[in-house]
Amino acid sequence: MLKWDTQDSYEEPLKVPKFFSWLTGVVIIGAFAYVFYLWFRWLTLLGQHNQSLLFWLQS
Repeated sequence: MLKWDTQDSYEEPLKVPKFFSWLTGVVIIGAFAYVFYLWFRWLTLLGQHNQSLLFWLQS
């Protein structure tokens, strides 16, 4: 038999450390939370602007 016949040719897939997978999850969730915060803040400011505009038009 040849040497490569007797060897276990299965290699372990490259494992990413748990720290990096947690870090990736935190970064993705943080980015979504930040975008949601900016969207909510923009809507709030838009609402305040519309109220002041309507108040100015009524007077």
